[in-house]
Amino acid sequence: MKYLFAFLLASMSFCGYAQKAGDLFGGINYSLATLKTESLGTYKPSTLGLGLSYVAIDNLAIEGGVFGGLQSSSDASNAGTPMTLKVIDGYGFSFRPFIGLNESWGGYVKLGRQYGTQEVVFQNGSSQQATYAHTIYGLGVSHKIHSQWGITADYTKTKRIPSEKATSTAIGIGLRYKF
Repeated sequence: MKYLFAFLLASMSFCGYAQKAGDLFGGINYSLATLKTESLGTYKPSTLGLGLSYVAIDNLAIEGGVFGGLQSSSDASNAGTPMTLKVIDGYGFSFRPFIGLNESWGGYVKLGRQYGTQEVVFQNGSSQQATYAHTIYGLGVSHKIHSQWGITADYTKTKRIPSEKATSTAIGIGLRYKF
């Protein structure tokens, strides 16, 4: 949390290069997640997402988006119960404080919530669906390649609470368009 506070303070000194209040962005994002469970192994499903980002005040955007599963992941090492994990769909929202490093490059942090549905398919063919809700946080960089187009790369992590038996991280790349 202290790093988020330091980032917000530092962002105030870079206002000259930042996105401006009222800007609206749309984007597409590919993410590869790593889900580690205490007893069932490690899984790496991928997703494709669409989102909107509104710059509410200089250096702070509010984001929302939806995503769907692209590729499922299997782990045969988990105590004789091989299974496959697939993200079905989900949505989320976040706050994204950012700074402009120069006219083309920027950095940001994310803090938000993510909700989704996933399916687990066991070796015997039976399946089970589960829903989840996680607090997410992360870091990212953006690069403006044209006055309206940009690319992003970020790393996000879920905050694990005591009742959860899994942790997850995601690495994402995206294309953003300024309306």
